[in-house]
Amino acid sequence: MRHRIRRPSAAISRRTLLQALGLGAGAAFLPSLLPGRARADSPGAARRIIFFVTSHGTVYKNWQMRPAAQPDDQDWEFGLGATPQEQWSPILAPLYAHRDKLLVLDGVANGAGSISGINEHESGHASALTGRVAKDVEGSLALPDGASVDQVIAEHLGADNIVRSLEYSIGGWPVCFDELGQTIPYEGSPQEAYKRIFPNGPEDPDLDPTEAQRIVAAQPSVLDLVGERYEALYPKLSSADRAKIEQHRALIRDLELQLAGLADVDCEVPQPPGPNPMWGAPTYPAEMASVFFGLTQVALSCGLTQVVTIRHDTMFNETVGAPHGDLHNDYAHQGSTDPEAGQIMTNYQVHQAERFRELIAALDSIPEGEGTMLDHTVCVWDNELSTGEHSMVDLPIVIAGGGDYFDLGRYVHWRKGDVLKGPWGDIPMGPAHNKLLTVLARSMGVEVESFGLDILPRAGGGEISTTGLLDRVTV
Repeated sequence: MRHRIRRPSAAISRRTLLQALGLGAGAAFLPSLLPGRARADSPGAARRIIFFVTSHGTVYKNWQMRPAAQPDDQDWEFGLGATPQEQWSPILAPLYAHRDKLLVLDGVANGAGSISGINEHESGHASALTGRVAKDVEGSLALPDGASVDQVIAEHLGADNIVRSLEYSIGGWPVCFDELGQTIPYEGSPQEAYKRIFPNGPEDPDLDPTEAQRIVAAQPSVLDLVGERYEALYPKLSSADRAKIEQHRALIRDLELQLAGLADVDCEVPQPPGPNPMWGAPTYPAEMASVFFGLTQVALSCGLTQVVTIRHDTMFNETVGAPHGDLHNDYAHQGSTDPEAGQIMTNYQVHQAERFRELIAALDSIPEGEGTMLDHTVCVWDNELSTGEHSMVDLPIVIAGGGDYFDLGRYVHWRKGDVLKGPWGDIPMGPAHNKLLTVLARSMGVEVESFGLDILPRAGGGEISTTGLLDRVTV
């Protein structure tokens, strides 16, 4: 059944109103200070982007592919379509069926994360999508000093999105930040995630149309009341508090646009998600991921947003065939050196590859134009680290879809052509992932020449430039 999505009742409080749309008090958005606004219908630009961010890096020897014994000290690439399935690595093998729509990137380094001098997990989560150096925050997780690429894209798309962006979490530290470096709240409840995009669920055929009209008419008065309270409070505040109030005013403006947009969307509203899977069950991570993938698919199909981030970290021992122990401390840290730990963490990453396959298969099943929804959506499988031992070179990155912009069906390797000056020693590295973030922003029509840091310190003196685009990835 297709119908317009109705607005929530005007009788609810501001707190309930914000919660119904999945917006907490900290989810404020300021007008972008970044240059170069461009539309997503720019030539060659994709229509949507999804970030699927996992944890603990990978077991590199079981992730990489060397079908012709290619050397690590050279740049090279090969076609995935001509590579037999038996030559695919264990971790990437689940993606074989989608090989013509994949771009595997081998050798990109998170230089910004490598120079922070703090815990690499904290540095990794703060720099993964920002390309910036993490800063210690007393009593809290480290934060960057700028926005993540998903939020920059969402800001540049502006009014094109009824809901600016969606952030879902199946565990894991946040990777999405606003332009002040503050964390964007994640939704970890499928039920609350559903309420944000479908505040009243499926249309109630028994609803009195007159009542519906009253609800719609009363909604602006709720927002006006909030605005009046801000005006009365504003002169009494310090400059710091006034800045916070301005953030909240920006939130209310966004809220008003979302309400108006949701009222005019013609979309088939699914039934709400059922009860959550049982916490601790081996199938819990996969079942939660499936629910969020379904919500993502519906939100994109309905045109509610173009930017989604799915953070996936939670995994249980039985999910990956591990005996008793802590997956992080007992296995991830030894994944490259201990055979048992290596197999467990390989299972961990195979599980994530299967989830990524599920996501892109769902998009690829929806016809759109002369192709499918996947063809017009950039899906990025990224990680906070490169390996469980906290390395940040050789990031395991896979891009799927977005074939009008990315040159798909290939595995691309970069040599370690530079040496970074790290806080504890020199670090050989390939191209900085800042260049990848720039490419991802450009794929959505954002005309930027760099993203995050512009330079990194080179061992022995000098600088490593991080501006420009990552080579050999676009059409």
